Amino acid sequence: MLLLQFLQSELTIDIGLFENEDQIKEWLHLLPVYVEDGVYFLDGDKLNDYSEIKFMNSRYPLTSFSFDNSESILVTWTEIPVIPLSEGLIPGATKVDAYSIDNEDVKDYITSREEAVDAVMEYYHKQNKQIDRAGHASEDGEYLMLDGKFLAHLDPIFVDQWKKHESLELFIQTFEEE
Repeated sequence: MLLLQFLQSELTIDIGLFENEDQIKEWLHLLPVYVEDGVYFLDGDKLNDYSEIKFMNSRYPLTSFSFDNSESILVTWTEIPVIPLSEGLIPGATKVDAYSIDNEDVKDYITSREEAVDAVMEYYHKQNKQIDRAGHASEDGEYLMLDGKFLAHLDPIFVDQWKKHESLELFIQTFEEE
């Protein structure tokens, strides 16, 4: 199934589920939509105060009062798995802090990240330095603070560098130098 959404700034409007992309495009042809470089946009200036989009047996209410007509309205659709009909690991991505990690990689990503954090924290604790983990649930994601100063973001680059490290000292040098 595909979830159709309208996006504008912080606003996300879930329109509904469609069986395939052809149905979505057929539904969108009933709206003031334009395409730029393969990206679909809803033209807010051409929306009525109230209208109903009739498609098959459904009627979808659409109003110009839902949007800020001074900004673009992005039209997007995403495949949504039907959990009871899915087998194995669900496709897609999982949010880890501020980053979206492919579901096939998320377990390894978290394991590697936590292993790296533990190693770095132990390294600095042995040197009697103050190392803290901060920024949980922040917009930028978690990071490490060393003696009250920013040391490193716990982001995909941090994890990738950890996976490639030859020694703990060389790994630590990669973000101490930045």
